[in-house]
Amino acid sequence: MEPLGVYLAGNLHTEWRSRLKSMLVGVSIEFLEPKQGGTPSQFTPRDLVLIRRCDMLLAFLEEWDHSEACRHIGTSAEIGYAHALGKPIILVNAWNQRIGSFEFLEAMAVSVVKYPTRSGVEEFRTDGLLMDAASILKFIVS
Repeated sequence: MEPLGVYLAGNLHTEWRSRLKSMLVGVSIEFLEPKQGGTPSQFTPRDLVLIRRCDMLLAFLEEWDHSEACRHIGTSAEIGYAHALGKPIILVNAWNQRIGSFEFLEAMAVSVVKYPTRSGVEEFRTDGLLMDAASILKFIVS
């Protein structure tokens, strides 16, 4: 059986991808990831090819300062493109604000993982969200 191709959409500057992959060691998944560097005209065509090639997309919306919600614009574009192609989407939403655009993204997903905000447990919450996403992927592969 071919590995499940999962495109990982989300922030390129934090460790969420490596944390998720460490939870899925030995699971038959090929992770397809965007690359850092270059200009949008250089990396966008490559990322779109990977999204076309994937079996599903997992998007992680990390929590940011409220004024920086626009940081998820690239991830939002990837979600929209995958949705237009009919790719299943798992959306992990660690954002603690009710923002209409995120509800729009959640409506495109086949599965949404999110927890209510609890002060002082951000690290636990992120790991818990990623563990839940890993469990969904394990279920799909099995």
